[in-house]
Amino acid sequence: MVKELLKYTNRRLRPSLISGPFPLNGLTNGHGTVGPHFSSSMSTLSLSNGHSDNSVAMEALEQEVQKLQLELKQSQDLVKQLKEREMQLIERLAENAQRQFSNNNSHFEDLNLGENRPTELIRYYGNLYSEGRMEALDSLDNMPMMGELSVLKEKILFSAIVLSFRATQQAVHELRGKLRHLLNIPHPDPRLSSTQDPLEQQMEKHIEHYLSRRARRFDVSHIVQEVCSQIYATLFDYPCLKDCVGLQNYIATCVRTAWGLSVQNPPYFIAYDSRTFNSSIHTRFHTSDASSDEIKSFLWPALTEGFSGECVHKGVVVT
Repeated sequence: MVKELLKYTNRRLRPSLISGPFPLNGLTNGHGTVGPHFSSSMSTLSLSNGHSDNSVAMEALEQEVQKLQLELKQSQDLVKQLKEREMQLIERLAENAQRQFSNNNSHFEDLNLGENRPTELIRYYGNLYSEGRMEALDSLDNMPMMGELSVLKEKILFSAIVLSFRATQQAVHELRGKLRHLLNIPHPDPRLSSTQDPLEQQMEKHIEHYLSRRARRFDVSHIVQEVCSQIYATLFDYPCLKDCVGLQNYIATCVRTAWGLSVQNPPYFIAYDSRTFNSSIHTRFHTSDASSDEIKSFLWPALTEGFSGECVHKGVVVT
């Protein structure tokens, strides 16, 4: 009985696998001693977790940068649109101001017209008498048939400027008439200007603006040929005129200057029908009789702003 009890007791007190004296995976006698294999696994896990955290942070930063870049691009596009809108508003304000200025201040000119400005055209008109006319006169002097005909040469040069204005004014009138016909715009009536359709008035302004801006580049060759043909036909006894290049250049300059002055608003006209000297619109040629006011002949017509308007360049007469 005693032997069986001892055997049973020994079996109950036999060391277990956990509390035994042998190590198992770094555990000795139940105490927590970490072995080298387990320590290495923990280090690897810690580094892996740190790398994962850095990746998440980098992705978040990249997303934030992309978001800021998108917002910057949107802001730049908005600024560009606002600038374009500003330029459009400035152009509209400039156009409205120019329109009001032109309507209310006919004596002021648009500096954007450059050499097509009325003041420049008036200067060309004066230079045409003082320079262009003298050059053409020299060309006629060099022609044997015209050498001694001083009075005829002066009449030819005076007729050239008169015919140039007459032909250009007729051409401008016909051109505007054709445009009105094509656009179905009635001829403007000054007596009914207050009742005229605003769109029709605006279109008239556009036509005037286009013609004045294109004055120096508009094709007037057919008018030059017309004026030359009229002079040649009248002086058919002098066929040598057809070979005078200086005269042809003078006529072309007369037509170009007359066209530029005729398309202005108001247009410019020449005056050469006075019989009595008027110091406000005439100047005497040096061979004139200063004591006489009777005009014998015109060497150069006076230039007025509008029909019978202010004289902007005096005519040259012989009294």
